[in-house]
Amino acid sequence: LVAFNDEGIAQLYDWYYNDETVVRNTVIWQNGINIYPSHLAELVVEYSCVEGDTAYPGQGNINDDPLFIDLWNGNFYPLPNSPLIDAGYGTGAPEFDFLDSARYDDPATPNTGAGEIDYVDIGVYEYYPNAVPVVGAPQPMPDGYELLENFPNPFNSVTKINFYLQQTGWAEIAIYDILGRRVFHRRFEQLLPGQHSLLWSGRNDRNSYVASGIYFCRLDAKSSSKTIKMVLLK
Repeated sequence: LVAFNDEGIAQLYDWYYNDETVVRNTVIWQNGINIYPSHLAELVVEYSCVEGDTAYPGQGNINDDPLFIDLWNGNFYPLPNSPLIDAGYGTGAPEFDFLDSARYDDPATPNTGAGEIDYVDIGVYEYYPNAVPVVGAPQPMPDGYELLENFPNPFNSVTKINFYLQQTGWAEIAIYDILGRRVFHRRFEQLLPGQHSLLWSGRNDRNSYVASGIYFCRLDAKSSSKTIKMVLLK
């Protein structure tokens, strides 16, 4: 993501190796100067959102408003109708986004991307329908804390557990098997208000893989708790 940069993006030619620079899955918006090649540079821009009167030359590029939640205040998470969703290039893209969220194929959005995975989003954040506020309606705030969900569920390698804290304080995540035995736990002594996440790779506290089956994830904070069910498949 490149935004509010008066210098734009310049790419210099590599005189020794004659390499080209490839820009993919990038949003370049609201800059004083956009892209310009320098010194006979070989510059390729693909599957990116580039501001301008016409689309920047390159396969899969768009010049539509990226529709962030709040561009001017630095919230670059895409809204549900953003053209960035499922429009990136998947080959070689990181498995997780900037927030360690797994790639998500939005069923409400046609896949216009390409590569081994054609539903990677353009930009640094992967869109999740339950992670953005409803446009035109206030977003309800959890009371105290809330274990939001884990995704994916079922899962076969790693799942992301999301929870929300409204006040600064401690929190503990514990995972139990179907017999009620605790297999994994993490305690956070001091967390700031807001959403937090924990990746669980199906390992117990001894770093050994647990068996397939149903597990229960419990969030404890102060005197209250909440539990969700997770399914591990192998």
